[in-house]
Parts: sequence; structure tokens; C-alpha cells
Amino acid sequence: MNGFAAVLFMRFCGTTVMIASGLPPIPRRQVRQYLSAVLPSFCGSLRGLAQHIAELARKETKIHLFALSAILLLAILLRLSFVSQPMRYDESFTFLNYASRPLHVGLSLYDKPNNHLFHTLLVHIACLLLGDEPGVIRLPALLAGILLVPASYIASRILFNRCAALLTAGLVASSSALVEYSTNARGYTLICLVFLAILALGTHLKRSKNPAAWLMFAVLSALGFYTIPTMLYPFGIVVTWLLLSAILGDASLPPRPLARNLLLHIAVTAGLTFVLYVPPIVVSGLASVTSNRFVASQPWSYFATQFPASLYGVWNQWHRDIPVGVTLLLMVGFLTSLVLGQRLTTRRGSIVLAVAIWCIPVLLVQRVVPYVRVWLFLLPLYMALASWGLSHVFRPIERITKHHHAIWAILCVVLSFSLGLE
Repeated sequence: MNGFAAVLFMRFCGTTVMIASGLPPIPRRQVRQYLSAVLPSFCGSLRGLAQHIAELARKETKIHLFALSAILLLAILLRLSFVSQPMRYDESFTFLNYASRPLHVGLSLYDKPNNHLFHTLLVHIACLLLGDEPGVIRLPALLAGILLVPASYIASRILFNRCAALLTAGLVASSSALVEYSTNARGYTLICLVFLAILALGTHLKRSKNPAAWLMFAVLSALGFYTIPTMLYPFGIVVTWLLLSAILGDASLPPRPLARNLLLHIAVTAGLTFVLYVPPIVVSGLASVTSNRFVASQPWSYFATQFPASLYGVWNQWHRDIPVGVTLLLMVGFLTSLVLGQRLTTRRGSIVLAVAIWCIPVLLVQRVVPYVRVWLFLLPLYMALASWGLSHVFRPIERITKHHHAIWAILCVVLSFSLGLE
């Protein structure tokens, strides 16, 4: 161990001891009581989720399940075809400076925001087990990118309907931007996956006081923050959406218990995130996380001129390699979803409202122009809303034939494969 690594190791160990010594004595009885309450609830939640998914699968037609399987296979093949391409600069820098080094070094250094800490941990473990080939270094991002397809399907199915869910899965599977970042050893697909998970989980939290579900929400959110601090945007959107649901009467729980649970688990998320970031704060300093040059506020003149260009970049990234006709269809579907969100349910309409209510003030306070890739987590949501709108646009097909679900499934597969081959 060289001198630099030894210093980091001692700081890491010293920080751990300091945290441990500052903790109050752990009351064993209360811990046992908490675990006896949470663990059965947690296992019951997982069992209930598995049963619910199995029940939904039994209700689906064979062609719907076949279409979803074909779309998932397409997603895997598309991503595997690019996973061994030459390493990019950011990937190489992250691996050489963080993921390839001992964990007490890789998880303590935060001299550059390139270090997506949870992703670094996963890459380190993958390389210890499987070697350091490009495909292995990209394995965590790849698996998260593949899981985006079923995650987007489940989230869209819960929020909207099965037709929207299938089209969303097809669009996510063939998205050029999502394929790119699924084969880029960075933490962005992990953030996308966490966002979809807590968004889907949020629909359950509005109806339940289940402590295990709330704890899962806090842990997933903390892991998102541990990956990239820009988790502030997706986390804030879901929190705002839950608060809007309480205010607008779109929650089974009364507003006060829902708000109380939400505030408690925001605190839990903040506490877990702080603990995870203590090593980089001690070693690299608090400023490396909170005020590095990538998050420092810019002059209003710079923000006002550069932010519209950034939004244009987001638009181009989301519609890259998509034919103009399909882009127009997505626009029609998205605009239709905004109208439907006002006419049908607050649950659906308030999601877009939550994005605006949270992100606009945060951006104005920060005065930071985020990189285009920061907004990648919103792409599956945009596709889900567009798919929901299109499912209503094409609803007249139901009056023409009783095989409309089969026709829709075939259209989703054809569209997904055609976009994937672009």
C-alpha cells in the first residue's frame, strides 16, 4: 500500500470509528420489535407483489405476453451488440481512478463528479468477480438498462393501462439514448431505474401505511443519491407528486398520515445519504460534493441564454434516430395525455404538474444548466405519457374489431423492432 492509499485508508477507518462512537447505544428490544414488525411486512409485500404480477400475467393474452417477451429480447440484443465497443473517456477515467482501486480509495475520493459512488461499488465488485473487460466494466449499467424495460412496463401499467405499458416498453427497448447509456459505464441508467421504481412504489404508498414499503422507498432513494446527487430531481418529483395526491384527494390514506409518513422517510433518506457520503466528505471535503464547479451557480445572463439550448439538446437526445413521423406521433400522444390528465384522473395529470412544480424552482434557485444526460430519467416517463395518449387516440379500433389488443401488440412489436434497426 503506497503512502497516499494508506492515508486514505486511515481516514476511512477513522471516519467509521468516529461515526460509530457518536451513535447512541442501540436498544436491543426496540430493534427486535422493529425488525419483527418490518421483516414480515417486507416479505409479505414482496410476496404480494409477486402474486399481483403473476395474476396480471394470467389475465394477459398470449400475444400480449409474446409481444412483451419479444420486446425484452430486442432490448437485450441491442444492448449486447454495443457493450464491447471501445471505452469512452469518462468510462475509462472513472474505472482507472476509482472503480479499479481499493474500495476505501474509490469510495472516498470525490475530487471530480465523475465518481458515481454506488455505480463505482458495483463495477468494483463485478471486476473482482469477472475481470476488467469493457463488457464487465459496463455490466452494472447494462443490467440496469435492460431492467428499464420491465420496470417501465410495470410503472406504466400501474399508472395507465396495459396498451400504454406495452408501447412504453417497446419505446424504451429501442431508444437510441437509453441503449447508449446502457452500454456506458456510468450511473445514469441506475438513476432511471430507481426513478421508475419509486414512482411505481408511490402508487402503493398513497394507499398504505406499510412500513416495509416506506423503508424500501427511502433505501432506493438513498441509493439513487449515492449514485449521483442529481437524484435530487427525480426524488423531488416523486415527493411532490405524493404531496399533490394528498392535496388533490387522490390518495386512500388521509392527507395527514400520508404527509407524516412522507416527511419521516424524507428524513430517513437524508440520513442514509449523509452516512453514505461521510467518507468522501471527510477525505475530499464537503465542497467537493456541494459546490464543485459543475454545481456552482451561474450568472443569470448565462443561465437565461444557455438553458433553452440545453432543453433543445434534451429534445434532440430523446428523439435521436427516430423518424419524423414517429416523433410527430409521440408529440400527439404526449399532448393528448396532458388533456386526458385533466379530464380523467388527478393521479395521472399531477405527474407532469409535479415535474414542473419541483424542477422549475430548483433550477431557478441553483442557476445551473444541467447536462443533457441529467434529464435522461424523464425519458421513460415521457414515453409512458405519450403511449397513454396514443392508446386513447387509437381507441376507435376497439369498435371495429374484437382483436384490437392483438393488433396493438403487433404494432408495438413492429414499431419497436423498426426503431431498433434504425
